[in-house]
Amino acid sequence: MYKILTNIPIQLCISVILAIVGAVCIGPIPALDYTFKMVGGIFIDALKMLVVPLAFVAVTGAVIKMGASRLRKMSYRFIGLTFAMSFVGFAIGYLLMNLVSIPPMDVVNGVVKPAAHPSILEFIRGCIPVNPFNSLVKGNMLQVLTLSFFIGLATLKLKEKDSVVHGFDVAQQILVKIANMIMHIAPLGVFCLLYPVIAKSMSNV
Repeated sequence: MYKILTNIPIQLCISVILAIVGAVCIGPIPALDYTFKMVGGIFIDALKMLVVPLAFVAVTGAVIKMGASRLRKMSYRFIGLTFAMSFVGFAIGYLLMNLVSIPPMDVVNGVVKPAAHPSILEFIRGCIPVNPFNSLVKGNMLQVLTLSFFIGLATLKLKEKDSVVHGFDVAQQILVKIANMIMHIAPLGVFCLLYPVIAKSMSNV
């Protein structure tokens, strides 16, 4: 019984049930709004703390472990899968446009602005981290993944890459340990995030 109660997924389910039952039975508690907001924010910020470094370390280590030949094969498959999914999406959209009739919509005094979308070259340029530290700080995931990819490719050209692989493995294990530590406060964080939302929505019904 103790092992079941100390299981984090079960604790999360219990916290969700308690938040729903408490919000329905008790309702909003204005005196605890600040506490709920801060505790829930601490939990979310702790999770955000790990997103960028864990993605950087995991992707870089995966690129090094895959090797150049396997990475080349996966690149070809990724490009083929991207084109296939794009074609399927276009086909479904084209069929829906011809099968489903959309009633006309009259817009009076409306200002229509053209949608701005980057070109392929602008997208590629935007993926390059001009300042890698700035990309890591701001959490620009495309630039972080690009940096990880280039570091992994450069490591493959080193003669002694085993130590680099070991270093990224150790860093990933450390980040996973931190994530496990954060998950111990997940039930409290989920409760504090859910309770005020459910209580407010129930009070407006």
